Amino acid sequence: MESNTARASVATVLAGGLGFAVYAVTLQAGSHSDGRIIMATGNPHYQQLAESYRGELERNGVRLEFRDKEGFATLRALVDDDSDINAGFVKGGLVGSMQGRLATDRAKGRHLEYAKLQSLGRLFYEPIWVFTRNDTPIQSLRELDGKRVMVGTKDSGARRIASQLLRANGISIVRDDPKLIDKELSADAAELLEGKADAAILILPADSDKIQALLHVPNIRLMDFSAEGDAYDNRFPALTKLVLRTGSVEFNPLIPSADITLLASSVALVIRPSLDA
Repeated sequence: MESNTARASVATVLAGGLGFAVYAVTLQAGSHSDGRIIMATGNPHYQQLAESYRGELERNGVRLEFRDKEGFATLRALVDDDSDINAGFVKGGLVGSMQGRLATDRAKGRHLEYAKLQSLGRLFYEPIWVFTRNDTPIQSLRELDGKRVMVGTKDSGARRIASQLLRANGISIVRDDPKLIDKELSADAAELLEGKADAAILILPADSDKIQALLHVPNIRLMDFSAEGDAYDNRFPALTKLVLRTGSVEFNPLIPSADITLLASSVALVIRPSLDA
């Protein structure tokens, strides 16, 4: 769970990013010259963070509005001239995953379009959580070959990043692959416990309600990336190695019972090029 210092750091960085956007939007001519930031938040955690700055924005004469979009839906909206969205939260590595040897030709074409968007910087980390049943322990993503894996909805940034990591481990991913389940794991891990899926990959903040609930569910386990964490850190610039320390979730019962190495993406605040002051 995040310390008060960590929360303060996140808030400070986010305030700086939003402050830049406020400055940019008030100078912008055109459809948003009325002083609005229309932001794609995508999930309650992002919206909660942005909401805390509504008062400051209004004091600067800027209205903050939200749209329920995430992942590729956010990227598409930001490059669509007919969309009213001019800012949004995007998972780090989402645009980068559309280039390089692991990307498809279709993805590489989309990368050229999305690369013109402007990032105001990385705001905070979102760990990559890989859950399995206790009877299906894994030490590497390669062990998920042939397994049914929940990776999130098709538009989600989590699905794209998860697919790239699976490809990097030699697992063939095809369009409409039946082994990839386009759904996010429930907070009670029912899909795993009922045998409807073998594993689930989520990318969410450590203090999100769903992750906190899953860390307390019996008979499931969290994958430890310690054996290959440094390799991922070196190979994927958008990923960072983090450690979930013993007892950092609960002291009694002790959760986790030992240190667990995780990989993490970082969330960026992204704006249209026309907002770049």
